[in-house]
Amino acid sequence: MRCLHKILDTIAEQELFPYLQENNISLIPFFPLASGLLTGKYQESFVFPEDDLRSKQAQFQGESFKETVAKVNQLKPLAVKYNTNITNIVLSWYLMNDAISAIIPGAKQVGQVADNMNVVVLEQTDFDMIDALFS
Repeated sequence: MRCLHKILDTIAEQELFPYLQENNISLIPFFPLASGLLTGKYQESFVFPEDDLRSKQAQFQGESFKETVAKVNQLKPLAVKYNTNITNIVLSWYLMNDAISAIIPGAKQVGQVADNMNVVVLEQTDFDMIDALFS
């Protein structure tokens, strides 16, 4: 499994995931939506206000931010295909990984909590496409 936006690094993928699977241990990803970056709500030109913690984090600035936003935007056709939103496509991708049995996405509003429960079952080709996109 490749990890969206380097949320889990290569060592985790190559060493930790096999160990977890062999020992029936599950991983619960920390910040699975990367503080909103993987939700599809940002445009490449977005600038975080100075009082927002993300304004100081590298993944939310410069080319790294623009590249990730561009990749996330490529998930829009899948959201349309599955009649859902990008957030649910990303959460669905996580849940299709054998090493992950649960995810705890953050939410600031009640509607976000309810919406996060609308994950879908992705076709394997769509899962693989997302995997390749973020590799």
